[in-house]
Amino acid sequence: MRNKRENDHRFYTIGYEGKTPQLLLEILKQRNVSVLVDIRQNPWSRIPGFSKGALLELLRQNEIEYTHEGALGTPQLIREDYRRTGNVKSALSIYNQHLKKHLDRLKGLKNVADGRLLCFLCMESDWSICHRSVVAREFERISKLRAVHL
Repeated sequence: MRNKRENDHRFYTIGYEGKTPQLLLEILKQRNVSVLVDIRQNPWSRIPGFSKGALLELLRQNEIEYTHEGALGTPQLIREDYRRTGNVKSALSIYNQHLKKHLDRLKGLKNVADGRLLCFLCMESDWSICHRSVVAREFERISKLRAVHL
């Protein structure tokens, strides 16, 4: 088990693609995550167990707080443009502009993170091609914490 001092300077990000709800839970518990921040625009999934209601209940049973920050999700227009062009770099650049309009949300999460470990969640398993990378970079700047991508 990690001690509090080790955890004071980091936060996590994770994508649930390729995972079961139970595996996600095990990963969160191993890292002593206190708050899971769902950064999908729409908190539903075709994969059983990853829609908001089921996820909220699983986390509640395991004393992990859940919060949904839909404003930090990727807007549909950006997702559609990415599907059409396949250009990750462009999509992330456009998303970065979107995120700048919602920095107040990240600043609020900085207060939530005070003394607790946060983990940002979305679907994509590869953080480097996901909006999670942009959120993490900006949250690092705001919070002075270091992102660890799971």
